[in-house]
Parts: sequence; C-alpha cells; structure tokens
Amino acid sequence: MYKKTQSSAVIRVEDGALIPEDPRNQDYQAYLAWVASGNSVLPADAAPPIPLKQQAQTALDAADITMLRCVENSVSVPAAWATYRKALRAIMNGTDTTSTALPTRPSYPAGT
Repeated sequence: MYKKTQSSAVIRVEDGALIPEDPRNQDYQAYLAWVASGNSVLPADAAPPIPLKQQAQTALDAADITMLRCVENSVSVPAAWATYRKALRAIMNGTDTTSTALPTRPSYPAGT
C-alpha cells in the first residue's frame, strides 16, 4: 500500500520508505505497477497550518513592495494600507492576541 505526499514522491506504508518520482527507480516502478493493477493510493496528510504570525510576516513583506511602488511613483500611501500594515505588525509582535486570520488586503493604490 502507498500514500501520497505533499510533493510528487510517495510513501510505501509497510516500511515508511519515501519513493521519489523517478521512472528509473525500482521502487517507483513497483509503485506504478501496483497502481496499474487497480489499487488506490492513500491521500496525503493535510499540510500543517502556517502559524498566523508567519502569515502576517509574509503579508507584510508583500506590503513592503507596495509601499516601495508608492514611493517610486510619487503616490501617497492610502490610509487603508497604513491600517493594514499596522494590523499585520500587531499580529507579528503579539499585541493582537484575538485575531484568528489576517486582515483583508486593501486594493492596490492607483498609479502603482
């Protein structure tokens, strides 16, 4: 029996062997033959959730690019963007302890 992974590799359940998707690999050939004979592969485990602080950091990094575009194009930073970035920082530094999801990203500023 085999199990999918989050990548293209599969796991052989009986011994936990990670089998890469490589047609030259004998274990992968055995896996393909097993599937071709009508067997079903177990689904992959769900990916672990990304912590909210990490999501906020990623969103803030992306927002930095928007701020740079504003500067490069002489566009004033909209208040909605300042509020958004403040909320992301509060999640990251732990002063916001009640949020369970990121705030909604505002529309990109006109001219950026």
